[in-house]
Amino acid sequence: MTDVPVWVPVVAALSSGIGGIFLGRFSMSKKERADVSQKNYENAVAATAPVDDAYKSYVAALSTYSKSQDPSFDEFLALASSGDSYFTQVGKMCDAIIADKVDPNIRDATWLPKIKVTFERVLPAHYDALVTQAKKKGYRYTGKLRRSDHESVYTVAEKYSTTSAWLRPHEDD
Repeated sequence: MTDVPVWVPVVAALSSGIGGIFLGRFSMSKKERADVSQKNYENAVAATAPVDDAYKSYVAALSTYSKSQDPSFDEFLALASSGDSYFTQVGKMCDAIIADKVDPNIRDATWLPKIKVTFERVLPAHYDALVTQAKKKGYRYTGKLRRSDHESVYTVAEKYSTTSAWLRPHEDD
């Protein structure tokens, strides 16, 4: 009788288990693929409303602040906090993209343009404006744009920056 090293059955068992996982992933039925696609579409639709609501609140706070002759500290805080809420929602969109839980058409046609504008313009302008206004008004404000605060936004920007959805011109370009 030949002696089989102990590791051989362990490797065989692990290999078959991992192989089964991959085979199951790539051999979904047409209905299962359709169900996953539908769920990803529903995820995208459900996640869009909170982002839009947070954006509206942010724009309202920005409008109030910019129209005020002498903006108050409360208006400054409303602008800062509504911006944070909006960026949190955009970050959740990015998390869903990273997790591949979003319909690709919605991702490319709707979400990536919003994320691009947020990444390239809104985030930097937000922090610059808050720092400038805090100095002007004498407020103590130490906020600044940090990758670590918006990691998923940076990750999506890096992953999709060479795609046609990211590179195409948008209305405000």
